[in-house]
Amino acid sequence: PAIPCPPAPRPGLRRLSRVVRHAGARIEVAYDEGRIVAGERHVAVCELEFELLSGPTPALIDLAARWVAQFGLRLDVTTKSERGLLLARGVAAPVVRARPSRVVPGMTPASAFAAMVGDALAQVLPNAAACAGAEGGAEALHQLRVGLRRLRSVLHAGVDWSSDPAAARALAQALRAPFARL
Repeated sequence: PAIPCPPAPRPGLRRLSRVVRHAGARIEVAYDEGRIVAGERHVAVCELEFELLSGPTPALIDLAARWVAQFGLRLDVTTKSERGLLLARGVAAPVVRARPSRVVPGMTPASAFAAMVGDALAQVLPNAAACAGAEGGAEALHQLRVGLRRLRSVLHAGVDWSSDPAAARALAQALRAPFARL
């Protein structure tokens, strides 16, 4: 079950951070709680950030994945400053549609594969966060499905271009169930 975050009584943020060691890495885990305020509008902030200070990147991913599984966390790629700007403008988080690919002539297959995965994730992650929160609507859900379909296609078609084909195959397989539920 997700850990509830109580509403902050006044504007501003409080931060509690610790540096932890995990699998040969130093990782800062920072908890921010409070409110972002723009005029009469406000939005609660209750987030946990993981920042790799030194060591191998997979250690960061492993630690974050463990916390997600244990505490029911969800990924949101929207920064606090982006949320404040949207709040000041009085608009909800925008639905993210597919953008032109960053693949360019002359890229190695591995670089092209990484760019295509990144392109798909740039569409998937913000729409998934919107759908998990209160601001997600039918169009965010549709674009999440479109992005997941793109990601699955890239993983299937370009698996041999990946630096870790077994991981690409496993991710493609793991995405089948959530895609079907959506």
